[in-house]
Amino acid sequence: MSALGQAIVVIGAGLNGLVAATYLARAGHAVTLVEADGSPGGMCANRVPISAFAVPPGPHLFTALDPRIIKELDLNLAFVARDLPLIGLRAEGPPLLLPRDVHEARRHLAPLSQRDGERFAAFRREHFAFARAMRALWWEEGELTDEHARATLRRMQVTSAAAWLDGAFESESLLAAYAFDVLAAGLSPSAAGSALLFTWRAAQEMCGLQGAVAIPDGGPSRLIDAMMNTAEAAGVAIRFESAVRALETDGERVRGVVLASGEKLPAAAVLSSLSKRQTLIDFLPPGRAGFATARALEKPQSCGEAKVLLTLSALPKLFEQPGRYVIAERLETSASAHAAARTGVIPADLALEIVALPTGGTPPVLLSILVRPVPVEPIGGWKDQATRLVQAVLHKLELHIPQFTGLVAGLAFVPPKSRDPFCMSAMVSPWRARIQTPLKGLYLCGEAAEPVPCLSGRAARIAAALVVADLQEAKT
Repeated sequence: MSALGQAIVVIGAGLNGLVAATYLARAGHAVTLVEADGSPGGMCANRVPISAFAVPPGPHLFTALDPRIIKELDLNLAFVARDLPLIGLRAEGPPLLLPRDVHEARRHLAPLSQRDGERFAAFRREHFAFARAMRALWWEEGELTDEHARATLRRMQVTSAAAWLDGAFESESLLAAYAFDVLAAGLSPSAAGSALLFTWRAAQEMCGLQGAVAIPDGGPSRLIDAMMNTAEAAGVAIRFESAVRALETDGERVRGVVLASGEKLPAAAVLSSLSKRQTLIDFLPPGRAGFATARALEKPQSCGEAKVLLTLSALPKLFEQPGRYVIAERLETSASAHAAARTGVIPADLALEIVALPTGGTPPVLLSILVRPVPVEPIGGWKDQATRLVQAVLHKLELHIPQFTGLVAGLAFVPPKSRDPFCMSAMVSPWRARIQTPLKGLYLCGEAAEPVPCLSGRAARIAAALVVADLQEAKT
């Protein structure tokens, strides 16, 4: 530790906590990373048992991992797939394949809509250009300088995803497949400003490719293994089975954390990779975060995504083409499904994203299936509703793959993760506004600080830089 180093506590040893702790330790601070569980990883850890192995409860696909942390932390990740195409499964006719090659995409679109085929290349070129301009806000602490980009942003902030897509394309298969990504934030495609979610998704980069979807070799847990090695090499002290009970404060500033055991860890700064509600409501005395904040966080996001995992004895022919397969009926059914999910009802029409993965063992195939939208807290609870949802997913797959259930060797279900209410204004807020909290010295560094909840690490990197700057300023 350098002469400038001060004690810092980071809460949560998932990706974000590991990233923040590593950057802070490399900056010369004495960092303690506390984790409630007995192992690291969070949603990336192999914690869901199925057949003879275990898999992560979170997504298997990487779409938004910060390129800077890969380079600066020398993570040396390998990928078995670097750019999965979007494939929309149709009730009638062949699947709609949308690869990166716009000419190939046009060929697949033309039988459904000649207009969409002709429009697709120009649409994606314009959209990707705007998304790159938005990186000034989403990748760094910059601002939009181009007037055309600012005008586009103003328009997107009040436009629903449904209206934006409907104005661009006419093919129901294309509209429904694209709408799946909007549901990731728990929003309805009819919500004002939801069109901006498409831009955020297009602004991301994987494997050097804009808007790419990648599968890491060894799964998401391999990323955690790499981060653990990097954090330990940087000098981070990692403590497992060390749940935080409360934050110590002097009224205006955080002074450390109190563990469930009663042990106190003094700190000049505390970074939390947990939700805003856990950090500001559960760890602080009532009212300390402010009544407006407490009211805003009173109820979690009502809609989310569930995950169904299936091991198969063989790979169905339908999934031989690597890709992320989306089963969705129509764009308008996504909005009605969201309305049902908000009331605690499992929608009749569910949208699925399916990825087929080799297990390297027996059974040989794993299907990782995201289901959107579903209620975070369904009527009757997930103990009663999980079976119904899984049966609905199997029924949808049977419609496309006759006798599909005969291939199923194992099954697991992951209910929706409880998240803070999504705020559209956060998508265009400065990073400091998302990372700082009402209490001095307390920072958010996880999903709660991202423009959109995701597996990224970017908020953790930027939060660490803000903390280093703030501590240096306070010292001088």
